[in-house]
Amino acid sequence: MSSERTSLSPAVIPWVNAATAAATGPASRILGLECGFVWTTWAVLEGRQLVDGGVFLSDDYLEPADINAMTRTELVTRRLYGMHLGLVRLLDRYSPLCVADWSPNPYLSDNKRAEDHLEFTYRHGQSQGMIKNLCFQRGLTVLGVQAAKATQAVTGDLESSRAAVEAELMERLVVSEFTAREFNMDDGRTISDNCAGALAIAYAAQVQLRE
Repeated sequence: MSSERTSLSPAVIPWVNAATAAATGPASRILGLECGFVWTTWAVLEGRQLVDGGVFLSDDYLEPADINAMTRTELVTRRLYGMHLGLVRLLDRYSPLCVADWSPNPYLSDNKRAEDHLEFTYRHGQSQGMIKNLCFQRGLTVLGVQAAKATQAVTGDLESSRAAVEAELMERLVVSEFTAREFNMDDGRTISDNCAGALAIAYAAQVQLRE
């Protein structure tokens, strides 16, 4: 992944909702988060309205550095700190009443090695701890939402595709489209993502709060 710093707007390269319809009924503003070790996808939901959403890299808020020369501990610390800075800006800008963070599904995929699963769990635990501590300092409630449960809340099916989730969100909420941002990874992969996952998490949290 490139460590070059890009000039970003305060919205952190957001997906901007073009729709302007007002949310109906009492609305609680929820910040949905889909945090990875390198990037964080986010969406702000208020009632039926997607206020804003997007995705940022942990390095987006940090000075350029030679990440290839860093130790594993230094790299983890740097990216966790970058994620923290990005979330602080989101909380300051959107003032949510609740934060919904995704949790891994409680089963191990057959095609995922145990070592990879443990590494993922370790990294995810670090980001979850940081998020909970940050929200505790601000008096915010944090809800953990399993990825599969978020999908089920939107489509009624635990195994729905990303495209099906996007289509159902656009049907249920005030959303005009989803725009993706691509990430070039160290191993040569190109990963594309948008705020649909984070919005599904926020939607599932909203349903949970109403129950």
